[in-house]
Amino acid sequence: TEYKNINTLVTGKRVLIVEDDEGLNKLIQKSLVRAGFDCFGVMSGTDAIESVKKNPNQALLIDQQLPDMDGTDIVRNLIKNIPDIIFVAMTGHGNEKIAVEMMKLGAKDYLIKGFDLTDILPIVFKRIFSELETEKKLVRAEEALQETNARHSSMMANIGDVIGIMGVDGLMKYKSPNIERWFGWKPEDLI
Repeated sequence: TEYKNINTLVTGKRVLIVEDDEGLNKLIQKSLVRAGFDCFGVMSGTDAIESVKKNPNQALLIDQQLPDMDGTDIVRNLIKNIPDIIFVAMTGHGNEKIAVEMMKLGAKDYLIKGFDLTDILPIVFKRIFSELETEKKLVRAEEALQETNARHSSMMANIGDVIGIMGVDGLMKYKSPNIERWFGWKPEDLI
């Protein structure tokens, strides 16, 4: 299955919370729903993997310590099939080695659980979804530019006149292919 986070994740703003403490899981869900996100919670790595297989177009908030596996195991399992998965790692115990490993795997952020976690999470996910929206716009702009360049190249190649574009450095930046038909010179020979 092709993962289309740029086209579907941004509009859905869906967040899967992977946290085995049921009370904290519900508290996080409540905080994110209040901030405008669509949330769903699971309490194990196995359930998280199954949920993402059914719907890969969701961001994940992954606790590092779960009863059946750790957060890095979940991510490693998922990126085999979904290399551009969007996730935030969190833990109750700061560990630089795990933080670095999660960031190398592509974590958008790494958070330590604390009294202000439910205040920070909406800000973090708003930033992430905003970045995804910007990325989506950049992809569309790049596609439009490539389309325009292809049309421009086709038009320039098929026009009857000889066209050359010279840069301020005095070198030819563009030479129409019909130079050869008009003058007998190959475009690449024209300096």
